[in-house]
Amino acid sequence: MVRKGATEAAAAEAAGLTARGLKKALRRPEVIALAAQIHKDLPSEIEQLLVLARATAYRTAVDLMQTSKNERIRERMVALLARGDLSDVRTDGAKAGNADRAPAGYTYTRPVQ
Repeated sequence: MVRKGATEAAAAEAAGLTARGLKKALRRPEVIALAAQIHKDLPSEIEQLLVLARATAYRTAVDLMQTSKNERIRERMVALLARGDLSDVRTDGAKAGNADRAPAGYTYTRPVQ
C-alpha cells in the first residue's frame, strides 16, 4: 500500500480484506513495524530510481546526439553531455526556468474592458 501509493480501499481489495479488516490489520504491531521499515527504506529506493532515470536520460541524449536528423538537436545534446547536466532539458523546446517569461522585446498590452 505504501510503496504503490494505493488507497486503503484498493489495498484492502488487493489483500482480500474488507476496509474494516484492513484498518484492524494496520493497528497490529508487526504491520506497524513493517510500515515503519518501508518508510525508512523509501528514500533509498527513490534514489535508486533516480539513478536509473538519470542513466536512461543520458542514454537517450547519446542516442539523439548520434541519430537525430535535426542538427540543432544534435548540437544541443553535445552541449548538454559536455556540460554533464541534463536537468534543464525541456520537451517543448523552451529553455528551463523561462517558462513564465515572455521572449525579449515582447510586451503584452491588456485589452481595455
